[in-house]
Amino acid sequence: MYSYKNLKLADRERATTVHQNSIIIDTHCDTIIHLTPRTPISVYFSSYFDMSREYTAADLGPDVIYPGNKGLGEKSDHLSVDIPKMYEGGQTCQVFSLWMEPEYKPERCVKRTMQMVDTFHSELEANSDKISLATTADDIIRAKEEGRVVAMLSVESGGDAIEGNLSVLRVLYRLGLRMFGLTYNRRNMLADGTAENRTKSGLTELGVQVVEECNRLGIIVDISHIGDAGFYNVLDVTKAPIIASHHGLRALHDIPRFMTDDQIKTLAENGGVIGVMYGLGPSPEVTLGDIVDRIDHVVKLAGVEYVGLGSDWDGGCRPTDLEDSSKLPNMTRELVARGYSDEEIKKILGGNFLRVFKKVL
Repeated sequence: MYSYKNLKLADRERATTVHQNSIIIDTHCDTIIHLTPRTPISVYFSSYFDMSREYTAADLGPDVIYPGNKGLGEKSDHLSVDIPKMYEGGQTCQVFSLWMEPEYKPERCVKRTMQMVDTFHSELEANSDKISLATTADDIIRAKEEGRVVAMLSVESGGDAIEGNLSVLRVLYRLGLRMFGLTYNRRNMLADGTAENRTKSGLTELGVQVVEECNRLGIIVDISHIGDAGFYNVLDVTKAPIIASHHGLRALHDIPRFMTDDQIKTLAENGGVIGVMYGLGPSPEVTLGDIVDRIDHVVKLAGVEYVGLGSDWDGGCRPTDLEDSSKLPNMTRELVARGYSDEEIKKILGGNFLRVFKKVL
C-alpha cells in the first residue's frame, strides 16, 4: 500500500529536497472570517450534502467556528492556517478567501466584505516582517527567493460580495483582490450555485459582464460552487484561463458541489487548474491518502499540469495527516510514495497555479 509513512530514508530525503525547492501555493482557506468580529454563524447547505435543513456552528464542531482572539501572527490551536504554521510547512503563498455569511445577504454584503478586507490588510500590516500581499506571480517568486510567505486575496460568492456592482469589483481590485469566485451554493445576481442545478441555469447577463471585467482587470475567475450550466457558460465567455480553487471530484463522491470528469477535462482544455480540496463536508473523516487519490484521478484524466492544492482549511476540514499548513511536507512525501517525479511534484504543489497566475494577473 502506498504511504509516505513507509518511505525509505533516501526517498524521505528526496521529498525534503523537493519540498524545499518548490513554490507551494494553496488557493483557498476561510481563515479570515474567523478573525473578523461577527454575529453567530448559520450555514445553509440545502441539497449540498443531501441535507435539507440549515445547520449551524454546533454541527460543524468547535474546531471550525471559534472566537477570533488570535491573529495570523500567533500559532493557534484552532486555525489550520497561521503564519508560524505556513513557515513550518514550507508554504510560499496562501490565498485567503472571504466567505459571506447568509445573515448578511443580500443588502449588507459590501459592508461585510469591507470588514473582512480590513481584517486581511490589518493582519498583513501587523506581521509585515513575515508576510506580504501578493498581486502578481512575480511577488510569489520573489517571496520564495527571499524565504518569505505571501498572501493573496479572493472572494467566495463574489456576486453577493459586490452586490452585483462592477464598481465594487474595481474597488476590490485596487485593494488587492486577484481571485473572484462567482457564486456560493445558492443563486445570486451573477449565476446559480451548485445547489440550484435543477434549474440548469447559468450566467446572467451581469455575470457575463463580471467575467469580462475580471479578464480586463487581471482577476482570476474561480468557478468553485457554481452550477453545472454556469461552469460551461464561464468557459464560453472567458478569454483567460480559469481555476477551481477548491473542489472535489464527482466521480469519487457523488455530490453536486463537486466537478464531473467532463468538467475537469474541459477546464484543462482551457489551461485552467483544479485545486483539490481536503474535506467532504461536516461528516466523513478524510485522510491524506484520500486527498492524493483525488490528485491521482485528475492526473490520469487530464494530466499532471492541471491539478493543485485547494485545501479549504478553516472551512470545515482537518484531514488526518494534513490537519494544517505545517503538515504540508506530508503531501510531498505522499506524492513521492505514489511515484511522481520531482518536476511533477513541483507542478502539483504550486507550479501549475503559478502558470495561470503568470498568464492572468
